[in-house]
Amino acid sequence: MYELWILLVLLALVLLSMRGQSVIIENPVINQLDGVYHATIAPHLLQSQDFIVQIVAQWVSTACSAGDSDTLCFEVRDAQLHYLLAVSLRAEVLYFQVIGPAPLSQENYRVLRQYAEQVLIHHPLRLPGTLEKVMAQCVDAVAVRFNVVCLKLYEP
Repeated sequence: MYELWILLVLLALVLLSMRGQSVIIENPVINQLDGVYHATIAPHLLQSQDFIVQIVAQWVSTACSAGDSDTLCFEVRDAQLHYLLAVSLRAEVLYFQVIGPAPLSQENYRVLRQYAEQVLIHHPLRLPGTLEKVMAQCVDAVAVRFNVVCLKLYEP
């Protein structure tokens, strides 16, 4: 009988101690405009949405030809944020992946490429084009407007 009371008291203590804790959402946020762009964003980096929308606007204003592009990877820094950005074009839709691995290390490029490959697994590179240079110019132009440092990451 005493064991039952002790078990109930311990269970009540555990439940009461867990009540005040906040829930941490680990699922990425999906932001998309059908036929234009699809962004997968880490939940703690939602401030990057404005940057992504401006890249899309810059891309649309360039009126580039159709085709697919390989994934371009960038390290983006400003006063508050530091994150990794991957940009790809598949079937005339821009795909963005925004992650913030902690701690940032020499493996940034590999981590971002693996994440981008997982997101794009259902969108294979079909029509390789030469759009990477134009895409990088769009990202750089928006980075200048947003006053952020945007470094292109290369395969080690």
